[in-house]
Parts: sequence; structure tokens; C-alpha cells
Amino acid sequence: MMTPQPRASKANGVPVPQLATLRKNAGLSQRTLAERARLCVTTISRIEQGANARYDTIELLAQALNVPPTRLIRRSRQGTSQASSAYSEH
Repeated sequence: MMTPQPRASKANGVPVPQLATLRKNAGLSQRTLAERARLCVTTISRIEQGANARYDTIELLAQALNVPPTRLIRRSRQGTSQASSAYSEH
């Protein structure tokens, strides 16, 4: 008997509030970033609209943007969010 796969939930990822800003600052379209990160352009769009991203997706985005992963999930320049603390624990 097959074991059902768990459904994706908010617990499986974190918001990536800086993605659109960093992408635009790098002069990249969503399509170009998706190609560089080996992700679907729909994934980029959904994350920029507020969907949570899995940690492996954040790694791919960070590599494509040449930034540390914590830079993507940081809410402001002055402090780090709980999400960045959660990321460093994984």
C-alpha cells in the first residue's frame, strides 16, 4: 500500500519578501531568473506575490542572484526576520 505524500503547507517554507526587489535590481525578468535558477517562471511569480518558498528553492534563487539565502528572506536592512533564523537552523 502506498503512503500518501504530505501536502505542501506554509510550514514547508518561508516568505521571500526581497525576491522582486533583488531580481529587479539585477535587471532580470522573471523568465530570466527562472532559467538561471532552473525553476518555473510560475514559481517566481507566485513567490513574488507572497507564496512561501521551500529552502531548496531559496538556495537556487540565491545562487542565481549571487546573494546569500538570508538576503532573500530578510524583511528589512536593519534586522532579520524569524524566517532567516529558521533558515539558518536547517
